[in-house]
Amino acid sequence: MHHVLNALFVVGIAVCFAFLYTIRPGAEGRRPTKRQLAGLLVIGAVIGVVFLATSSLYAPPPVAA
Repeated sequence: MHHVLNALFVVGIAVCFAFLYTIRPGAEGRRPTKRQLAGLLVIGAVIGVVFLATSSLYAPPPVAA
């Protein structure tokens, strides 16, 4: 179940990245092609993986009870 949540997070970040790229200021009237959109989704997925890989980088170590 944990891996499913991580996968959904990565897909969500990829979709948000591609969507925000298409609605950015100055992009009115210029729609990305399917190839560009696929590239944006790949870049967004890489960003999501980096988020997951570095999420515990600054977490405090577990305290022994």
